[in-house]
Amino acid sequence: MKRLIGIIVFLFSIVAYSSSQDLGLSGNLYFALQNWTKVGDGTDPKIGIGLGGTIGIGLNLDSSMTVAVGPHFAYNAWGANYSEKANSFTESVTLNMQDVGLELSLVWDDISIFMGAGESKMEHFMTLTDGQKIPYYGLDGRSANYTTVGFTFAMAPFLIGANVHSYADFARDASRIEFRVGLGM
Repeated sequence: MKRLIGIIVFLFSIVAYSSSQDLGLSGNLYFALQNWTKVGDGTDPKIGIGLGGTIGIGLNLDSSMTVAVGPHFAYNAWGANYSEKANSFTESVTLNMQDVGLELSLVWDDISIFMGAGESKMEHFMTLTDGQKIPYYGLDGRSANYTTVGFTFAMAPFLIGANVHSYADFARDASRIEFRVGLGM
């Protein structure tokens, strides 16, 4: 991953130098309201939250178009309260996904289209009524690849947007749709 980032930065600087384009920083910080459609059982809420952002190098191709690339990070959380369920010894169930990857953005004026990929670490456990945390063996602590694609609209310095976030293999049920609000530059 570090080598790939180094190569991309190098190529961006060659293109910027040879075509007299401007290099700059680009990035965002966001809060995401998420729809986790395949987690929990049928009666569980499907809404989760996330916090994340991207910081990258932007190449200004002209006065209205920028291409940016850089690392993306996010912490995503979903939980369900099981304390009201009949005969349940489980207080709650929690699923957290910690994403780290690389994101590419194409920005025209106030509209951005982005895509990214990376790796996510899963934290998945239940809390019993006595307070004991029990990890879901075979899931908790494992890593899976992810891809994301979406768009944002900016009203400087604020942004609003949506994206589809998909996980591979055993984590595919954690795939979701996100609605983002945040700050961008």
